Amino acid sequence: MGMLLEDLDALAGTISVKHCSDDDSTTRPLLLVTAAVDKIVLKKPISVDIDLKMVGSVIWVGRSSIEIQLDVIQSPKETEREKFLFEEAEARSKLRKKKRVDRRKLENGEVNQLEALLAEGRIFCDMPALADRDSILLRDTRLENALICQPQQRNIHGRIFGGFLMHRAFELAFSTAYVFAGLVPCFLEVDQVDFLRPVSNTFYFTFSVRPEAKATKNGFKIRNVVPATEEEARRILERMDAEMPQQNQ
Repeated sequence: MGMLLEDLDALAGTISVKHCSDDDSTTRPLLLVTAAVDKIVLKKPISVDIDLKMVGSVIWVGRSSIEIQLDVIQSPKETEREKFLFEEAEARSKLRKKKRVDRRKLENGEVNQLEALLAEGRIFCDMPALADRDSILLRDTRLENALICQPQQRNIHGRIFGGFLMHRAFELAFSTAYVFAGLVPCFLEVDQVDFLRPVSNTFYFTFSVRPEAKATKNGFKIRNVVPATEEEARRILERMDAEMPQQNQ
């Protein structure tokens, strides 16, 4: 799946270059980079013995940005159940966008939830012997990986491919979920991805990943994640609300 993210980013870059090219050698070259990924949804499991077809097109152009939609197609066609799962994911995505745009203050009920989460985390910090053994601090689930970018991972502008970064981040996220749950995770979707600044060749950087949402237990015993700081508590609340779109609409 990580390699597929890398290939999708490369395809988006090719589409952008072709769209902006005017076949005039005197035209000043444009600097095209991956700024963000809105979402990636897996509508059905991908079979490794059936070919994949990637298609994409420009769906919107602004003054300084291009929006590209990409699809990965694999026969047979989707079922009604798969369409339902996609629509459900769409609803979750719209809810997350609404929450990002509307940065209103927490209401009294949400403040109580925040305090309850922090209270459980304070027990871990102040009196660990009394803490719930079925819970774990968010910071204790963290995994980190360090990489040195090599020349073969750079684009025509000398920057590291966004797809390569997403590939490595996905693999670390997958490993974090595996270590945390003790079970092989099932990929469903990638939420908003933002590239805040370019990564140059030979840069040394680190990835840090930690679970922030409650896992679907499905009969297996999975520890609850509790925050130690208010920032961590707010992120957990946002993720918990985003996973319950019907209750929040």
